[in-house]
Amino acid sequence: MPIIEIKGVSKHFPPSTSSLQQHQVLSDISFAIEPGEIHGITGKSGAGKSTLMRCLVGLEKPSQGNIIFEGEDIVPFSKEQIISYRKNIGMVFQHYNLFPSRTVGQNIAYPMEIHGVNYKIQQQRIEELLCLVHLENKYDVYPSCLSGGEKQRVAIARALANNPKILFCDEATSALDHETMKSLLSLFKELNRKLGLTIIAITHQMDFVKKICSNVTTLSHGKLVINSEDIGLIHESKGA
Repeated sequence: MPIIEIKGVSKHFPPSTSSLQQHQVLSDISFAIEPGEIHGITGKSGAGKSTLMRCLVGLEKPSQGNIIFEGEDIVPFSKEQIISYRKNIGMVFQHYNLFPSRTVGQNIAYPMEIHGVNYKIQQQRIEELLCLVHLENKYDVYPSCLSGGEKQRVAIARALANNPKILFCDEATSALDHETMKSLLSLFKELNRKLGLTIIAITHQMDFVKKICSNVTTLSHGKLVINSEDIGLIHESKGA
């Protein structure tokens, strides 16, 4: 059974003051993501990637369609149900979003603090996560002393703090140089393999898709133009 299934999702926004027409951002999007998959969602700026992600994480409700998580439609969820659903999700962003006044360890602890996790368990989990992202000696370091790649590793560790089933990556490598990006792609593959983690990557970087994604969904002007079954065409293009 898919971990997430998107069925006929459309999203429009009300008319603006300069236009009497609704602004259609997504139109009849349908695809499925299997557990343990690394799935890329690609497309040019304005294609609808970010709006689709906001729908998938419960920040926006589709105008039409269904988003099925482990067999249950999240679209009609109440605010409280959405909060509960988001416990299954970790998110990594392009610009890290670390707290500059907190150390690496304190940044990773933050989501566990929100959920009332016991302090001793927090510390054990932080040690595990620092090993997992290969930052074993950075617990007491502040973000200002880290490289961009190290900051993103901390952000990844923080996103994994509460053992999510899905990791969303929103342009997670697009602010990094090529070598650092390659290192992080290897880390994502390692996390996917070790944890059985489902990863959904919103990206415009085809290197991300070619190197680690098993399936891809490509959007253009809010419509699906390549679905998961076409990933072979992208992998074949590696040698082109």
